[in-house]
Amino acid sequence: MQKYLLSIKYTFSASILLFILGTGCKKYDYKNPVDPEYEIAPPAAINIRAVKDNKIVIDWAPASLASFYEIKRKKNSEAEYTVLDSVNAYKTGFIDYSGVETDVAYTYGFTAMADQNISETVTRDFILPFPAPSNLELSMVGKRLIKLTWKNNAFFAIWTRVEKQTASGSFEVIGQPGRSKNEFFDSFTQYDTTYNYRVVSITSINASAYSEIVGFTPSRPDTADNANFLNPTHNSVRRILISGGNSHVNRD
Repeated sequence: MQKYLLSIKYTFSASILLFILGTGCKKYDYKNPVDPEYEIAPPAAINIRAVKDNKIVIDWAPASLASFYEIKRKKNSEAEYTVLDSVNAYKTGFIDYSGVETDVAYTYGFTAMADQNISETVTRDFILPFPAPSNLELSMVGKRLIKLTWKNNAFFAIWTRVEKQTASGSFEVIGQPGRSKNEFFDSFTQYDTTYNYRVVSITSINASAYSEIVGFTPSRPDTADNANFLNPTHNSVRRILISGGNSHVNRD
């Protein structure tokens, strides 16, 4: 009987203690990062730069409480994004190796996520211009030899393709020096025939616009004229400038 009364006493005391603790402690509302109602900030300070046309480097400032980031991309002419990758939150950068078309407007989208939480998507516009070679010049350096020089304007170009047109024929590729080269030599076989040249910068997936066109018509040397044969002016060297779809001829 004594043990039974002692048990009742302890049970009653414990009940009173729980009541005091339950009514005396202040209640707090906590927001858990995995709560779908909890707002996660998106990535910030986003920077996009091109190393090549198939290597776009992206970095950003971390978003608090994010578990990973989703990176997506679309052309501005497209309605839907294509997801490129999801990266862990300890990373604050991504390299897009999928390649972009030059002179085409793109939008990249960035979203921070943590379990069921998703931030708003922030976007950044991106376009990679591909400038054409410029300052194409032609000079005669031998009896049947000409030299072409130009300026490369695209830092990511891999080659310069050289094309030649004989008389009224089509342009044909005659050489493709690497991007570190800005000159090319060619020979001709016919007198009183017009030769035109143009160059274009290229990569494995893109090409710039063509340069201006330069051309000349070598005249057949004779006894009286032989001393002037190597003179480009005498041999009608000309530059055809292409601008806005129209062309005009400058004669030097």
